[in-house]
Amino acid sequence: MEVNCNGHVFNISGIQVKDKGWKEVYHWNNDKNIADRNNNNADILNGFREGESIRINSHNLIQFTTKAESLLTEASLLDVMENVQYGSIGHKSAKAMELGIPAMRASIIETLIEKEYIERDGIHLLPTKKGLFIYEAVKNMRIADVELAAGWEQAIRKIEKDRGFMLTFLEAFKIHTRQVTDEIISLRMPREQENACICPKCNLGQMNIYHKLAKCTVILRSASSFTIFI
Repeated sequence: MEVNCNGHVFNISGIQVKDKGWKEVYHWNNDKNIADRNNNNADILNGFREGESIRINSHNLIQFTTKAESLLTEASLLDVMENVQYGSIGHKSAKAMELGIPAMRASIIETLIEKEYIERDGIHLLPTKKGLFIYEAVKNMRIADVELAAGWEQAIRKIEKDRGFMLTFLEAFKIHTRQVTDEIISLRMPREQENACICPKCNLGQMNIYHKLAKCTVILRSASSFTIFI
């Protein structure tokens, strides 16, 4: 039922069970509370007719405080990886894809923990300072493009049906690899700390100090950035 009160629309719904079917045979009672609530609503709805005007006896304003999203656990993260949303998120055009195969997903999480991008806090998983630092650096790059990963998944399925498509996919993959590599090579990491010193090797970049190493922010094409393990 939909009610319009001075332009404000309110609604209520109810369910009436016409035939219990197998639930009656097995005396199903697990959803008794839900059924009772729905039946009560259904009884209320039976007292009204479409287009009818009713009197408001009272009203009150209920205030709530929004809550932050729950932290991810390993179980919920595995679920997210199995059902990654991409496209117009929150709209009907949004699609779902699986990130990796089931056997790989748990190992991906362990690798993120081992590399200190995330850490365990009880049952929850929290991003580390290093993880947030990397995220901010690559979030707008091709390597972090979810829709591209979705395209790869679709291409792999197409290869299973059409082996001739493999050469086309490999050529496109080579082009993408060069583009991603060029982006990463030209990456200039944001300064992590104000007191970082100048790199003694190239005299260009800043030496950022992490948990187990100090590393120059400049990556040259001819060599890796200067790194000192602590």
